[in-house]
Amino acid sequence: SDHPNIVILFADNLGYNDIGTFRSGSGSGSKKDYSPSPYPPPSSSSSSSSHTPNIDSLARDGMKFHNWNSAAHLCSASRAALLTGRYPVRSGVYPAVFKPDAVNGLRPEEVTIAEYLKMMDVNIDEREGNVDFDFGYATSIVGKWHLGHRPEYLPTSQGFDSWLGVPYHMSGGSTD
Repeated sequence: SDHPNIVILFADNLGYNDIGTFRSGSGSGSKKDYSPSPYPPPSSSSSSSSHTPNIDSLARDGMKFHNWNSAAHLCSASRAALLTGRYPVRSGVYPAVFKPDAVNGLRPEEVTIAEYLKMMDVNIDEREGNVDFDFGYATSIVGKWHLGHRPEYLPTSQGFDSWLGVPYHMSGGSTD
């Protein structure tokens, strides 16, 4: 395929210094180093003991972005914004997180990045009246979803082909 692989790593409470490639003295080495940070790198006397050789390799062999602005400080809202490209209040996921007993979630009519990747190339067979929206991307999500636990709100109902994870925070729905 001529299309690039797209991998988005999105984590709650991840510090800039928790990824090796962003630590002081690690050097970029990235083929494409976008938006060099205007801020000084974190101190090399980092208290982080994490080792991230595989993530460092992705940055070195692919693209590395230095700046990120989240649309919200809570996980449900920030995930909704990342997946839809919309402010959380517009997608109905704000101001709180979805609790384990929530009756709602990310609205099914919201179009997610997974659905966009499938709609980018529309093939219409006029003879048969079929419309094919598959761009060739297989989509998967791994980890905490936290955008609704009922079947109509789960990732596989929001454009993802597969999902391995939990529907909400492991503690049973913390506010983080």
